[in-house]
Amino acid sequence: MELPSGLKQSIGNQAIEKGDIAGQLKFYAWDSVVPCSGRLCPAFAECTCMVKNEVEVIVARREEGIEIDIPRCGVMQNYLTSIVNIIFRNYAEELSEAQLYRIGMGLIPAYRQLCRLQIAELGLVHVTFTNSAGNAVMHPLLRAINDQISMIEKLWGTIGLNRLDMNEEDIPVLNAYDRMDKEARNKGSKKIKEPVSSEKVTEEEIKIKPRVFRTKLKRRKVNGS
Repeated sequence: MELPSGLKQSIGNQAIEKGDIAGQLKFYAWDSVVPCSGRLCPAFAECTCMVKNEVEVIVARREEGIEIDIPRCGVMQNYLTSIVNIIFRNYAEELSEAQLYRIGMGLIPAYRQLCRLQIAELGLVHVTFTNSAGNAVMHPLLRAINDQISMIEKLWGTIGLNRLDMNEEDIPVLNAYDRMDKEARNKGSKKIKEPVSSEKVTEEEIKIKPRVFRTKLKRRKVNGS
């Protein structure tokens, strides 16, 4: 599904409600893009998103007391637009409104923070420094970027995007019931049978449906088997 034009135009502003998806689901997001900071930005020298002279003129006019809106950061605008585009193109038709909310209010803000960290990283002259013990260590900003990427990877999983991206045979088997469900689907049967023997079920698996196995497990422990 391609990104609706109205939703695309709303990316980067401070309106929480971004629009409708297929006329049915609402999409909310916190994706506010910061204004261009001109020469104060670490990426300014190599920035291709804004005409530098234009930004300098706007800043100068504002210093003179003439109110002119400073444009949004073009890098962040493109960054967030690309993320939203990828999600909608690949997953929008399979997502619930609750998942869309978690994407807009959790995943998108996480990418927004990552973008700001990565822009700040461009201002580092050295990526390592020497601590008080005389050891070379990674700059804290790089650690923050790595931590943010790890957190985003976990968010993809908790929202369910990783699972949507898998083929049927690649979905991990997490417990006995996942295994039986997968076997039933492979055989073309909709009925899933309960395990016939508690000997084949581990204690971790028993936590899924404790009533079914609690008595047999207790007897097995008492008998020492």
